[in-house]
Amino acid sequence: ELLEREANRARTEELLHAAAQQMTASLDVDAVYASVVEQAARISGAPAAVLLRVDAITQTLRAVAATGCADGMTRSRLRLDEGAVARVARDGEAHICRAENSDELLPWVAGKGIRAAIHVPIGLGPKRAGMLSVGHPDAGALGEREVALLQSLARPAAGAIANALEFQHEQRIAKALTRGFIPDTAPDLDGFDLGLVYEPAGHDLSGGDIFGFWRLPGGALAVLVGDVSGKGLEVAAVSAMVRFFIEARTWDSGRPSTVLEQTNAILRSRLPGGVGLVTAFLGIVDDGVLCYANAGHVPPVVVGRDHEPLELRKTGLPLGVQDSTRFAHRELEFGAGELLFASTDGLTEARRNGEQFGQTRLTKLVGEHAATLSPQALVELAYASALAWTPQLTDDVAIIALRPR
Repeated sequence: ELLEREANRARTEELLHAAAQQMTASLDVDAVYASVVEQAARISGAPAAVLLRVDAITQTLRAVAATGCADGMTRSRLRLDEGAVARVARDGEAHICRAENSDELLPWVAGKGIRAAIHVPIGLGPKRAGMLSVGHPDAGALGEREVALLQSLARPAAGAIANALEFQHEQRIAKALTRGFIPDTAPDLDGFDLGLVYEPAGHDLSGGDIFGFWRLPGGALAVLVGDVSGKGLEVAAVSAMVRFFIEARTWDSGRPSTVLEQTNAILRSRLPGGVGLVTAFLGIVDDGVLCYANAGHVPPVVVGRDHEPLELRKTGLPLGVQDSTRFAHRELEFGAGELLFASTDGLTEARRNGEQFGQTRLTKLVGEHAATLSPQALVELAYASALAWTPQLTDDVAIIALRPR
């Protein structure tokens, strides 16, 4: 008997561990909600389950995910002061309902033959955040064992929901910070053909890639590609700040080296401790000439009329490293049919068995295809090549290609 109890305990722990892994596998709120009800139904053996979240404004419970329930359940709301819902919300204790107390069964049992249900509170810290309910057509199928299982499930479920909600909140802030700086598609630039690929790692908008194109008052075109190392809201905020500073300074100076020196001075006292390196390549194209400065960024590549790729290597340190960093000024001819290719290090640092995709491989690819592919086709080829090198990119990737007409 002791061995049997120990075996049952081990099976229960394994079941709950597997359920917790499934619920924490995603940071998408809706996916987490769906996983919670799926795991609740699985571990309790109930064919129906629903997750309800507290709406503090309306003082109701709103169904956010359901399985095996009546149609339209995820659009329904329940008042917090009614029946079993009120008891669970008020006391914070699980409750078993039977068919003889039909007023304590949720509306989602209508037409489903449910004769027993368990309601378990979901708490995020001290707050009652919601309720997890399961239903079964057999009045005797749900008992104290299932209550204990669902209570054990509720703890990791609450953590998974909290993490997903926090991530969603950060994504909204990051999107607000970068709105206007990250175009959804390549903009139309009179006199130029442009290619653009931007893929945040895991579709996480709080990455640090910086890129942009804008016209200056005299008609010149500014091109920026940069990277703030790290993840999270601090990095997104610094990325937006760098992008804003650089664009603002180019309106007063058409010399990229001067713009980066001024940006460095501004950033030096403003970089949070959690932010690493800030690299940037700034080029200004005007009347067939590309002038540029490179603050420690991955070397862009220019392919000229001779079809030979030229790497535009760094002309100074990354931004914010030293108080008075100087940047060398560089110029080269950049006319019709020539091409500028630039990317962030998420492309070159893609790894397979410890080996990076690398700058050499990228420069060769650009040199081989620049003359025959459009800028958009070229950046898509570069991205596809990195994916072929390693199916799972772990860093953001921004790639641009620019060709004067």
